Amino acid sequence: MRTFRPAVLTILAGIGVVTSVAPASATGFCNLRTSPDGFVALRAAPSPQARLIARMKPGDEVLVGLRQQGRWVEVTWWRGQDRHVKGYHHIAGKGWANTRWIQEDC
Repeated sequence: MRTFRPAVLTILAGIGVVTSVAPASATGFCNLRTSPDGFVALRAAPSPQARLIARMKPGDEVLVGLRQQGRWVEVTWWRGQDRHVKGYHHIAGKGWANTRWIQEDC
């Protein structure tokens, strides 16, 4: 059985702290797919009957969160290139989107 020295354990513990500082609610930035009606619904809850917050369009960007319920995932939404041009603080909205309309390569 291999034993670690205290200095090695301290370094490993420090690495764990550094990696745990990353946003826990974010998994990746994604683009939206084109839907038959031309928009993707951003909803207040994970349901097609939930209040419509916004109509997101292809080319808009979402940050997929960790909360998921069935085919619905919680997202933060930016219009077009707003996240790159205006910065992260310029959020268009937060809500739930159906994963069917979020590109898988994000």
